Amino acid sequence: MRQGIFFALLFVTLVAPGLARAQSPAEKHKFEAGAVLTALDMRDATRSKPLGAGLRFAYNFHEYAAFDSELVHYPESPSGGYGETQGLFGVKAGRRFGKVPVGLFVKARPGFVKLGNDVTRYNPTFAETRFALDLGGVLELYPSGRAIARVDYGDTLIFFGDAPVNSGTRPARRLGTTHNKQVSFGFGFRF
Repeated sequence: MRQGIFFALLFVTLVAPGLARAQSPAEKHKFEAGAVLTALDMRDATRSKPLGAGLRFAYNFHEYAAFDSELVHYPESPSGGYGETQGLFGVKAGRRFGKVPVGLFVKARPGFVKLGNDVTRYNPTFAETRFALDLGGVLELYPSGRAIARVDYGDTLIFFGDAPVNSGTRPARRLGTTHNKQVSFGFGFRF
């Protein structure tokens, strides 16, 4: 109950000042689209640290808050590992600073990770798609009125549940929820 009240007050504190102001750059350009390169450290779960590429889309429904999404694919390695796909869809909230073309945000994006064959080949009954939750921070730089350069850092939680996981060289074990560091770099445009 206390956490709900805290987050409600925090949201009102961030949103209320923007309601009384003139149109901000985020309100002029409601949509953002771009490309992303990312590294997901899944060594605890799958002994892999894949690099992936994908697309990002955001809708700024307020000066301080946006719907933020991305879809990333981690290509399969020559040895047959990786091949994961990740989709995240959630909220990014924070502030853009006009005098210095910078934005600082926090993000909470639930979604999924579709596991590649490096996990599923040793676990034929293991569900390939798992629920994920990306929590972290975002730094945006605005080199021009419409361009965005973005750096994300966060913890992508993957919920494996009680299913036993066998990695081929390790004995089977129950992973539960794993914490996976993720770093992303992106470039996009506002329109």
